[in-house]
Amino acid sequence: MDAEGNLSDQRLVYDFAPGRGGDGMRLDIEGNLYVAAGVMAPRHRWETADVPPAVYIMTPEGRLLGRIPVYEDLITNLAFGGRDGRTLYITAGKTVFTTRVPVPGQVAYPSWSGSNDK
Repeated sequence: MDAEGNLSDQRLVYDFAPGRGGDGMRLDIEGNLYVAAGVMAPRHRWETADVPPAVYIMTPEGRLLGRIPVYEDLITNLAFGGRDGRTLYITAGKTVFTTRVPVPGQVAYPSWSGSNDK
C-alpha cells in the first residue's frame, strides 16, 4: 500500500476471460494456488463460456499447472481437509464435491488445536 492507503504494485496473475472468474482460493504447501472458477453472472442454458468450470491450479506467478473439472457452473469455494490434507472439498451450485490431490493444502492456522479450552 502507498501512503494514502491505495493498493500499489499490482500485477495480473491469471485472466479467466469473459464470463468466468475466481471466487474461493487456497494454497497448497508448495505455494500453488487452487482457485474455484465459477461463472461471473447467471447465464442462459444455450450460452457457453470459453473457459470450462474447474478448480484451476497455478503457480504464484500465474503459470497454469492443471485443472480439476467440476460439473456445476457455479463453483464458489474450496477447502483442503482429511488427515493428510490432500482431500479437496469444492462447493458448486447445490453440491459439495471431493477429490484427492497430490500436494497437501497449507494449514491456515497451524497453532490452532480445534479446542476453546485454555
